[in-house]
Amino acid sequence: MTRFALILARFPRTVALLCAAALRSLLGWVVAFPIVATLSALGVGSLPGGDRALFAPSALLLVETLRVGEVSLFAAAQTSLLLWLLCALAQALPTALVFAAFADLPRDGAEPPFRRALGLTPRFIALGAVDCGLCGLTFGLGFLAWPAATSGSGDAHYGIAALLIGWALLLSAAVSVFVDLARLASLDRETTMRRAIDEAALRFRKRWLSLFSRYLLASGAGAFCVAAAARATELCRVEEPGAVRVALVFALHQAVLIALTGIQCVWVQRLPDS
Repeated sequence: MTRFALILARFPRTVALLCAAALRSLLGWVVAFPIVATLSALGVGSLPGGDRALFAPSALLLVETLRVGEVSLFAAAQTSLLLWLLCALAQALPTALVFAAFADLPRDGAEPPFRRALGLTPRFIALGAVDCGLCGLTFGLGFLAWPAATSGSGDAHYGIAALLIGWALLLSAAVSVFVDLARLASLDRETTMRRAIDEAALRFRKRWLSLFSRYLLASGAGAFCVAAAARATELCRVEEPGAVRVALVFALHQAVLIALTGIQCVWVQRLPDS
């Protein structure tokens, strides 16, 4: 056996977590590439101090770059949006890897997580499309209702706007929990998609309070990690000279991505008991 195979056999969940985080990092680079390439074409690298000048206090150069490259950056953002939609479907592979490794207890002779994840990917692509579609529909309806909710002034209109945002987030969370339950039910290769969705609906009706409490706890932990990383990135002061600062920020971002994947792993591991 190769060294990687030995490590995989001994620490299947740890390897699955790191591989899922690496796949998501790769997808993030794919989505960001058009915008990064456009900024490079705008001559950001020729600024005094290179692109770190964009992060200098007052952000004057950043605002000026956005103003000058408004048209090209908008076109790049459209390309990134298309890539994001495609990567959202490709996200099915790391998600399947997390479910294959953490949803069931490890058993001797069980199918390796990577091989099982590849077999689950088609189902997870379909469920991921359902998740993106329903969440997009929820926020789309909220976006259409937003002008009516904010057409006036005063506390009443602000309250309606806040209520609208709250309901959109709540429905989005409900969709995500339901789709994860369907993913859990679809781990059985003999289960059809219709049966998995029916089983997810039944489990959701019976244990919605426990599911929501755990999902909100996991979401709060993820939000805290992102906020802490944003603050730590600010303290790194990448606008000052030094490649070490850039390396620290990169390492920080990857660590947060691993932490977010780990939070998802814990959520998936406890999902059967919810």
